[in-house]
Amino acid sequence: MSQSEDLERLTETINRLIVRFRSVHTQRDELAIRVSELESRLENSVDSVDSDGYNKLRIHSARLLRERQEVKRRLSAVLDKLDSIKIEGK
Repeated sequence: MSQSEDLERLTETINRLIVRFRSVHTQRDELAIRVSELESRLENSVDSVDSDGYNKLRIHSARLLRERQEVKRRLSAVLDKLDSIKIEGK
């Protein structure tokens, strides 16, 4: 390839990059606007929290905490048994 062809390909590539940059920049701006709208809606709805949804969240959170504590208790029991087996084996 000649230098002029290389220069032309480089120019085309740069132009495509510029177009892509502008497209991504526009998308970013649109997303920023959407995020602002969602944040505004969230701030406005904080006072009128969906109590049913919040209660469900609290119930699930409490259930997960109980399950976690139960698993911890069971693992502790297994570790104690392993320790006693190890001690008896000595």
